[in-house]
Amino acid sequence: MGYLYAGYKIFNSPHFYFYPRVGFGAGGVDVKIDSESNQSLNQFLSGNNSNELSNGNFIFHSGLKFGFELSEDFDFNFDVGYNLGLNKNKWNSGVGRVTESVADPIGGAFAQIAMVFAIY
Repeated sequence: MGYLYAGYKIFNSPHFYFYPRVGFGAGGVDVKIDSESNQSLNQFLSGNNSNELSNGNFIFHSGLKFGFELSEDFDFNFDVGYNLGLNKNKWNSGVGRVTESVADPIGGAFAQIAMVFAIY
């Protein structure tokens, strides 16, 4: 996945900051199944002629970031948000679209904690 996002600090004190952000990007998932096979997984998906599946779409990103500046060189921050797939693509194989597959919008909630050290 990759996206560009922008935000604006709506609160900034000497030791605490907070800003919302929004963005747009794209992402995808590729799955390759190598089978030295005793088969199954429904006889390797019922004798499919390809062992690769893929799915991808555009993503809208929204999030909140807040952090604590513990010193001039040390920052501790939290990032929470949600990535929303803008279209629900079906899975594709190397030989065409997989019919009756699950539509996957690629996205979901996320949380991140970061410690930042500045080196001058």
